[in-house]
Amino acid sequence: MPPWWARRPARVLARSERLLLSPQRRSDWRAMAEAFEDDELLEWQGWTDSHASARVEAVRRGLHRSFRGFPANLTLRAPDTREYVGTYVLSWHGLDITTDEVILGWWLAARHRGKGLGTESLRLTLDAIRDRSDIATVRIGTRHDNTRVLGQLRAVEAEFVEERPTPLPDGSEPAGIEVLRGGGEEPPPTPVISR
Repeated sequence: MPPWWARRPARVLARSERLLLSPQRRSDWRAMAEAFEDDELLEWQGWTDSHASARVEAVRRGLHRSFRGFPANLTLRAPDTREYVGTYVLSWHGLDITTDEVILGWWLAARHRGKGLGTESLRLTLDAIRDRSDIATVRIGTRHDNTRVLGQLRAVEAEFVEERPTPLPDGSEPAGIEVLRGGGEEPPPTPVISR
């Protein structure tokens, strides 16, 4: 990786001491495929092996998406080694180009869990969305028993709104929660969590 990579503003959307957030690149597909070999990741996402393979293939083919000019597929990297840490994905319902609401999903590679990077990366991503886009509402889905994500949501000052079942890609419908993020002088994008 050339040393100027991390300094290119178009390549780095946000940074912290331990993370870089950038638009996803085709070359990320191998690291994503490796991350998807983790059964825990697949279970929490509600994916089968075919869902994971389809995600990897989309990245390998360079199918980049954006939402109102903001990259919809984001990669987290370690700033010193450029090692893959995880992925954030923005999605939306339907074809309404006037909506200012997205759904945010993410995963971290197994070797990077348990180090506080989930909370740090969530805060970094929400700040990048607030600072670099006109997205007003961010919905985040999680199962009611996903204590790791619930802790991250508390850390970014999310407020509980509702609990309801949510269909996942594998056909399961676990109970999910919905929360609302508040606080700050400039209103952040509002994360609403539901799965």
